[in-house]
Amino acid sequence: MCAPVALGVASAVVGGIGAIGQYQAQSNAVAHQNAMARQQWMNQSQAQINANQLQLQQMQFQMRSNNRAITLDNKRMVQQSLMQTQQVNFSNIRQSQAFYQAVVQSNFNNLQQASKYSNDLATYHLQRDAFSLQKKFMDMGLSGKLLDSQSALEDEARRAAFEGEKLMGTTLKAQGAVLARGQQGNSIGILEMDTLATYGREAAMLNANLEAATEDYYTQATNAFIERGAQEAQALSQLTPMPMKPILGPSPQAPIYSPFPDAPILTPLQTKLPPMGKTAWQSKPIDAPGPSGLGLAAGLGGAVLGGIQTGMQANAMIKGPGG
Repeated sequence: MCAPVALGVASAVVGGIGAIGQYQAQSNAVAHQNAMARQQWMNQSQAQINANQLQLQQMQFQMRSNNRAITLDNKRMVQQSLMQTQQVNFSNIRQSQAFYQAVVQSNFNNLQQASKYSNDLATYHLQRDAFSLQKKFMDMGLSGKLLDSQSALEDEARRAAFEGEKLMGTTLKAQGAVLARGQQGNSIGILEMDTLATYGREAAMLNANLEAATEDYYTQATNAFIERGAQEAQALSQLTPMPMKPILGPSPQAPIYSPFPDAPILTPLQTKLPPMGKTAWQSKPIDAPGPSGLGLAAGLGGAVLGGIQTGMQANAMIKGPGG
């Protein structure tokens, strides 16, 4: 009785061990498959990450290169603008200096002309005042000469009148003396004619002297007027003409300054990376299902049933038919 039971138990145990081994083998195969799938997925994901990092580094390097080129170009434009601004500034300064120098020179020239005109005008008026005073002295000298000549003529006229009256008295006295003699005939006529002839000669001499004095008076008066005219003409010749008012020079034209160049338009630096392409990530693998526990239980149940059947068969064989 014990041998069939042992044989059934052994058969059940062997069947159970086989079922468990098969379950474990299936579980290990599924686990290995799932591990390989996860490892492949992780490798693909890491490769995509590395590719994305490489692309990011390349984009960053390109952005830095672009910014260096932009910075150099901006510096060149700024330096060029500064040089142009400096040149325009120097040019405007030179024009301004030349303009103010021209203004100073123009004002100096105008001041010189105005000063010369003022001095010449003052000299002109002083000369005219001196000439007026000189004319008064000339007139006084002329009047003195005319008075002297007129006095000389009047003296000669008075002397001639006095001598004429004296001569007339002498003649009348001589005639009276001739007549007082009582002479008759031709002799008295001759004596009377001699007296008249003497009177005539003396009167003619007096008239000649008066005429000569008159002629001298007119000659002296004429010479005095001529001398007066010559003196005035000489004085006039020494006078400077009235100065002309100066025509002042025009003011210098204000300079036309050059405009400063416009500020350069600088290129802005790149601060943002261009968008990266969308990464096509691999889907995370789904683990394959392992063997079912119900199958293991069924296998173990089958092993037990197989052991029972084996025990029963062994027991039947021991008893034999009809036993």
